[in-house]
Amino acid sequence: MLALMTLGAWLSAPAASQVQPPPDEGEVYRVALEAVEFESLGSRFKKHVLSASTFDPGGLWRGLDEETLKTAPYLDPRRRLTYVKPETVESFLTAIDTQKPLPKELRRLPAFLLVEAAEARAITARNGWRDFERRNAIAPGSVSVSRIGFDPSASQALLYVDFICGSLCGSGRFVLLERSNGTWRVVKIDAYMES
Repeated sequence: MLALMTLGAWLSAPAASQVQPPPDEGEVYRVALEAVEFESLGSRFKKHVLSASTFDPGGLWRGLDEETLKTAPYLDPRRRLTYVKPETVESFLTAIDTQKPLPKELRRLPAFLLVEAAEARAITARNGWRDFERRNAIAPGSVSVSRIGFDPSASQALLYVDFICGSLCGSGRFVLLERSNGTWRVVKIDAYMES
């Protein structure tokens, strides 16, 4: 009887007090990565290396002095991302402070080859990126993604996608997604930097 009363109380509770299921980060990453276009840099291959762990893009804006931010407020995510819920931006800025491996299901994305950091360091140490690219039929350049910030209802998500194709070649974008009827879709891709 007590179990039925507890179940009845839980079912009659307002939706806001019920626990939201955790967002599917793998799905958010998949939708974001499939929406962003990456250069093939003259290669006939379209597949790119994807770092198997998240990275922290905060070095692009952390430590900027107030004078710089006055003249270039678009460099500060809090001032730039006015189209994003403030709680989503704050969640993103908190999330990027710690890194973690990407979800394993991203290994199935046909446009990417996930590479662990140790493997990337070994390839770089032996100066073997061109051979690695040819052997794996991938285009030059690598992609990294940040951790994801979610709003409290898990209906809005924000992440940063980075593409590095050389010492003076690359781009970085904020990607905003929203979930409606259980489906994530990209609503805005904001080019933060390009070289």
